[in-house]
Amino acid sequence: MYHSLNDMYHSLNDMYHSLNDMYRSLNDMYRSLNDMYHSLNDMYRSLNDMYRSLNDMYRSLNDMYRSLNDMYRSLNDMYRSLTKV
Repeated sequence: MYHSLNDMYHSLNDMYHSLNDMYRSLNDMYRSLNDMYHSLNDMYRSLNDMYRSLNDMYRSLNDMYRSLNDMYRSLNDMYRSLTKV
C-alpha cells in the first residue's frame, strides 16, 4: 500500500513539474512576444515621427515655393507694367 501511494505521489509530482515547466515555457514565450510587440511599437512610433517630420519639411518647402512663386508673379507683373509703356 505504501509503495503504491508513494508511486502515486511521485507520479503527481512529476506531472506538477511538467506542468510547471510548460507554464514557464509559455511565460517565456509570452515575454518574448511582448518584447517583440514593444520593439515593433517603438519602431512604428519612430517611423511615424520621421513621417511627421518629413511632412512638416514638405509643407515648409511648399510654403517657400508658394512665396517664391508669388514674388515671381509680382515681379513679372511689375515688368509687364513697365514694358507696356
